[in-house]
Amino acid sequence: MQKKKKRIKSTNKIYLNGILLAHRFLIADNYYFLFAYCSVQDLSKIKIYIIILFMKKACIFDFDGVIIDSEKYHYSGWLRVAEEIGTTLTYEEYAPFKSAGRTVVIPYLFKKAGKTMSDEDMNKYVKIREEKIAVEIKKLNKNDIMDGIVDFLKLLKRNNIPCAVASASASSTGVAKRFGLYDYFSAFVDGNDKLPRKPNPEIYLETAKRMGVAPCDCIVFEDSILGVTGAKNAQMYCIGLQTYFTDKADKIIDSFVGQDLTLLNV
Repeated sequence: MQKKKKRIKSTNKIYLNGILLAHRFLIADNYYFLFAYCSVQDLSKIKIYIIILFMKKACIFDFDGVIIDSEKYHYSGWLRVAEEIGTTLTYEEYAPFKSAGRTVVIPYLFKKAGKTMSDEDMNKYVKIREEKIAVEIKKLNKNDIMDGIVDFLKLLKRNNIPCAVASASASSTGVAKRFGLYDYFSAFVDGNDKLPRKPNPEIYLETAKRMGVAPCDCIVFEDSILGVTGAKNAQMYCIGLQTYFTDKADKIIDSFVGQDLTLLNV
């Protein structure tokens, strides 16, 4: 009985000092010491601490195209607006405008149609755009949740890693609540906060502030060129999802399927 009790104390000691042990002996390349001194169980705990030691402290996610595959619905809404103005809009044209907002897209559509845009036109098509997008967003269903994202969010929550959303879309909060995703995030910043649009870094900086985390300790997940640029402008590490224009990201992934905490070890 005494022997068992001593073993528990030994394990707890390694558990509590895992970071210091890993840092001291792995940095010195003294792998022999670790394998000689620690059990397989202890080594497993030290491996976890090594990951935690070097990984970012918080995660910030864009919403559309990262948490949920809603971009096709946003595009469809903008296509209807383009047709109302008297022109067309391909998805390839739309892609660079992700997160840009109506004050950028509507003038582009007028210019493409060869028409002069007045303030009245802007107000008119802002309302039309809101109506069209609202109709399209209602078509979202659970199958549109990005592959692997729920498991990844659960993993982060289990390991007490704060997560937040920084989205330009005013519909993000409603959609997140609708599909039971909202509670995974300690902060949720979206278009209703009326912050400057991406690539302005303000939305990321405000999100980090609400989480109580320094910008340099955040890792951002984005799928658009404006989002990636905004994250870099905020001095944050950025991972791009393999969609459009993410080559400026620090790292690119195809999806969240099978991702673990090593993704945050940058």
